[in-house]
Amino acid sequence: MDYFIRTTINKHLPTAGVQFNQLPFLAESSCSDNEDVASLSNIQFQPIFITGIHRSGTTLLYEQLCKILPVAYVTPYSILYYNHLIEAEDNGQTSVYINALHKYFQLLGIRNRFIDTTPVSALNPSEEYCFVIGRQRNGGLSTSLPFTKNFPTLTSKSHKTFDNLCRKLIYIQKPKSNIVLLKNPWDYGNEAEILKLYPNAKFIHILRNPLEVINSLYLAMSHYANGIQFDPYVWTIGAPSFKSFICTERFISSLIGTKKAKKRTFNKAKNMYLNNASIGFNSIQSLPSNKVYTTTYSNLIENPIEQLGLICQFIGIQVCQEQLSKHNCVKKPFKPSDILEENRQSIIEQLNKRNLSTNY
Repeated sequence: MDYFIRTTINKHLPTAGVQFNQLPFLAESSCSDNEDVASLSNIQFQPIFITGIHRSGTTLLYEQLCKILPVAYVTPYSILYYNHLIEAEDNGQTSVYINALHKYFQLLGIRNRFIDTTPVSALNPSEEYCFVIGRQRNGGLSTSLPFTKNFPTLTSKSHKTFDNLCRKLIYIQKPKSNIVLLKNPWDYGNEAEILKLYPNAKFIHILRNPLEVINSLYLAMSHYANGIQFDPYVWTIGAPSFKSFICTERFISSLIGTKKAKKRTFNKAKNMYLNNASIGFNSIQSLPSNKVYTTTYSNLIENPIEQLGLICQFIGIQVCQEQLSKHNCVKKPFKPSDILEENRQSIIEQLNKRNLSTNY
């Protein structure tokens, strides 16, 4: 396995004259924010969570709201430099670090997320806080594996890291509100527990057509497990456990062959939806009505100004029409994969059997 990992990385990850996985400045800096975090304890924040199953439209919604609202949010920079955010800000080096990370991404050929066309830079896309939790576990090493029961979620054990992240984001981004906008699909189904930790939290819930979600999950997971090359973006931003998972999946795919690997990946994507959709939906229904707003991907795409306006009202921030018009929600035709078409009727039957909606 070690030989497979080393040779695959060397073959597929572009270095372009840069030392891969060595972020700018961090090698020469031994400083950490640990001693400075206490100075942020007086910063109050309200977490607003965008919640939904993976590939349901959480990234699209997150990006639109970050464009129009005066809120703090998670970025690739805040994930990768989490332990140095205060240090950089206090020393007037934040812009220097950000520009260096921009260049680092460019040298690695990182322009988008590879699993989709979402642009990538030091400050984009609006990212998941699970990356911070995962990278900070056990002194920076996460023991969780994706698609298992030990996800990097927000719990009583990880909430201190989450608290520090939110305060750091407000400290360095200086939004005009105390709201931190967040997302982590691994926490779909964990909303009731999060509300116990943060009674002032609110949740924006997004639903999408199950067939579209399963298709998108399959394509994303295929990219990681069966793609032609490793993904330098996720390899840079992911926790060690996620990298181990990717290597393991690719190793298995190389052993069983392309046809079996595709079927294995599709079954994982299908079961991921079937096993988690009802858990998440039941969790959302258990919340007080004033704590959650539910929309759908199709409604967001077809009526973006109306939906974004209603969400802003729910959050409690007034936004003018001009701001709402900054959205870039574009309807794209659904192109189902061949393997989805082959299993369409079977999936619909399984959805009906579990009393899950077949369309949103």
